[in-house]
Amino acid sequence: MDKEDKLSELEALLQITFNDRSILQRAVTHHSCCPETAVRDSYDTLEFLGDAILGTHVVEYIFRTFPDATEGEMTALKSEVVSRRVLSKIGQAIGLFSYIRIDTTNMRTFNERSRDSLCTDVLEALIGAIHIDQGPEAAREKEIKNNKEEKEYRYNKRQRGN
Repeated sequence: MDKEDKLSELEALLQITFNDRSILQRAVTHHSCCPETAVRDSYDTLEFLGDAILGTHVVEYIFRTFPDATEGEMTALKSEVVSRRVLSKIGQAIGLFSYIRIDTTNMRTFNERSRDSLCTDVLEALIGAIHIDQGPEAAREKEIKNNKEEKEYRYNKRQRGN
């Protein structure tokens, strides 16, 4: 499958059509594929943006959804929901790894933990890319839709003391 077909398939998975496909391409490109132009062509800076957006959306959602929770409970819930473990699980569940452009020969090590980490990074980069390409509301809607059940599960689990 060529690069454009993979991007189309990913757009279908995400249920979004990007206005600027280069942003989507960048969101799934590991810096091992472009070591000389990584700042401009890899997902690293989109991941940074997506991480901040995700944290903001999760905090606002928790604040609005669980008004009786204490600040400590909200902090703990946020930490669980945006943990690399949870984000990796979401990325793996939607099959994100198959869309990531990576050159494993340029990496020191590559193993199952690398795969989990890449899914987490690219999930955050996609949130940043959606925010840039589609606007803040589109990013919020996608993030909440994909993570709502996880937040509620974690909160209810904490309330039960598990």
